[in-house]
Amino acid sequence: MMGFETEAELMAELERRTIAMQAHAERINREQPGLPPITVIVMASDAAGADMVDAAVRAGELTYDKALWQLGSYSRMEYALQWQEDGFATRDELLDKLPYLWPGSDPDDTDARFLELFREAFKRNGGIVTDGKDLRQGKTLTVYRGQRPYDEVGFAWSLDRKVAQKFANGASFRQPVAGEVIQRKVAREQVLAYFTGRNEKEVILDLEGG
Repeated sequence: MMGFETEAELMAELERRTIAMQAHAERINREQPGLPPITVIVMASDAAGADMVDAAVRAGELTYDKALWQLGSYSRMEYALQWQEDGFATRDELLDKLPYLWPGSDPDDTDARFLELFREAFKRNGGIVTDGKDLRQGKTLTVYRGQRPYDEVGFAWSLDRKVAQKFANGASFRQPVAGEVIQRKVAREQVLAYFTGRNEKEVILDLEGG
């Protein structure tokens, strides 16, 4: 029974997780109204699981490195940052992990805290942060982003229109949505990072700084 000695213990844990998921679902709906129900369920499940991982980290039962990969994709970047700020890792350790953490997450790319991480990583790196593959040459780049028309525009874009179309169709929501593809031309100097880990040709842009 997955580590539970009795059926009663198992049922008690299932009830606890259900209550935690309900509480997180209510919070998510308040903070991000308009999310599709399936998205809320997945995010609430991630958050309920993250509660347990967080407790283990704070009790000294899990290291920062191991804990990060026990989190769901919606929770990973939030806790990566929170634990670092709480002293479980240095800022440099978090910045070192960005090329692998970010593509393995489904973060809120309108969050200014995450953009600041990329600005710091870019400055420390002396240029564009990558996961090993260099960004193609050129003074300007055409970038694409898929999202719902009324959502705030974030800083994660793609060099591939087909990737953006998938997000416009609901890739980040886990269900179909009526989205659109936004296109714009940016200067290379506005690119903070370039990731290919999920075949998304993702570029992190500092639109405010360029």
